[in-house]
Amino acid sequence: YIRTSCGDESYSDWVGPIAFNTVFEPTTPTYAYGFETPSLGGWASLNAGTGAAWTRMAAEGDFAPQEGEIAMAAGANGGVSDAWLFTRGIELGPNDVATLTYYVRKRVGAGTGNVNNLGVFVGTDRTVEAQTTTLVPSEDVTNEEWVMEQVQFAAPAAGVYYFSFNYTAPAHAQANFGWAVVDNVEVTATASIDEVSASQLSVFPNPANNVVNILNANNTLVNAVEIVDLNGRTVKSVKFDGVSEAQINISELSSGVYMMNITTDNGSVTTL
Repeated sequence: YIRTSCGDESYSDWVGPIAFNTVFEPTTPTYAYGFETPSLGGWASLNAGTGAAWTRMAAEGDFAPQEGEIAMAAGANGGVSDAWLFTRGIELGPNDVATLTYYVRKRVGAGTGNVNNLGVFVGTDRTVEAQTTTLVPSEDVTNEEWVMEQVQFAAPAAGVYYFSFNYTAPAHAQANFGWAVVDNVEVTATASIDEVSASQLSVFPNPANNVVNILNANNTLVNAVEIVDLNGRTVKSVKFDGVSEAQINISELSSGVYMMNITTDNGSVTTL
């Protein structure tokens, strides 16, 4: 709000509220946001359909955000929906492994809440065409309580990346409508082994079919190895007692891309 001081303790009427946004430059992990600010903190939305758009949703009735006063929701619209919600730009290094954590739930307005599909993607721009990597395939959100979800993404090159939430749904009717709701999004990142520990550990072969070998240098000792798929699920975990050479049997794993978190006496590193 603003007003003029006219002198002699005389003032004009207050004018406002006046709102303005600063430019949100890309940020680096760790980055967290809970939708509490009206400016959306550098996030952006795009309505690519005829139906719902992403909007801020406050606590009401039996609904409460996962934390704080506001969450982000899409749904409850009589048109076919295709709405995108893009994060603020996140700077990642080559082969950095980013972990995206978020909370999601369904809110029922009437009936069973209808269908509320949500997919999670990542790309190099806040456009539909640039969201080329699927992190979570689009599927109906059915849980009516808050659930924490976690997925990982290995950056193929250094740059600015944008994670996105894509809401799609058929037209909702007055007797059967609902929303998909997202809250408290966080992005953390672990630098790749190529950047921080290439001189300390040798991991081979890559790709591998049966076993992966880990050899040390500079007296680096391996204490544990955890293999994680691209959905953030730990598929194998092995502990060691400070060994200089480790061998991991991966023959039982399905073909695919995995991340290996290696804990050593000099810290933890991650490699694909």
